[in-house]
Amino acid sequence: MIASPVENMRHVLAITCEPVPKLGPAPEIFLFYGGFDPAEIMNDLTKEAGFLCFLYPVSEADNLRRRLGTVDYTPK
Repeated sequence: MIASPVENMRHVLAITCEPVPKLGPAPEIFLFYGGFDPAEIMNDLTKEAGFLCFLYPVSEADNLRRRLGTVDYTPK
């Protein structure tokens, strides 16, 4: 678990690792995903929820870039 050093911080980041058996001959990948809404929203399929997902390596990276555009953080 990782927390901010700020005294009144109410959130932490929990990171876990889980081995998954290889599903086929394709190269292995690194996958990260996390939900950022409360469990009652994340578990309710009728509500919109926010999450972050990361996959490496990605297949057809150029096609993905054209479909999604940039996914880089840009402050408002």
